[in-house]
Amino acid sequence: MDPNLGSAHLWLAHVYQQKSLFQEAIAELATGVRLSGNSTFALAKLGHGYAMAGRCDEAHTALKQLNALSSRRYVSAYDIAMVHVGLQENDEAFSWLQRAFEQGSLWLGYLNVEPQLDPLRSDPRFSDLLSRLGLLS
Repeated sequence: MDPNLGSAHLWLAHVYQQKSLFQEAIAELATGVRLSGNSTFALAKLGHGYAMAGRCDEAHTALKQLNALSSRRYVSAYDIAMVHVGLQENDEAFSWLQRAFEQGSLWLGYLNVEPQLDPLRSDPRFSDLLSRLGLLS
């Protein structure tokens, strides 16, 4: 209802990604970054979107920006992990997920249901993380 609500664009992009509509997702993500005042969360979402679209150079640029920003303000380890997931850099993704665990990231509560983490589910490290979080049934 509000075209200037950055988070609405980010979540619409999430839907587009799940439908493999990557160009539409990137357009929404770019709008979300702009409207959010370049939030690190939005930038990480854009990095993941670039990775999913096969635009790996742009995804790595987003990672560099996030790392640079981390020297000046908080950048969630979970967000960085998600960019690595999109790039299929699983070892890096798990390293950052471990940092997110150590930080007590609230986003880890969604591990069982976050579809963007599907590429990691068959890895034993994923089950281990779920177990440490108390999310295994």
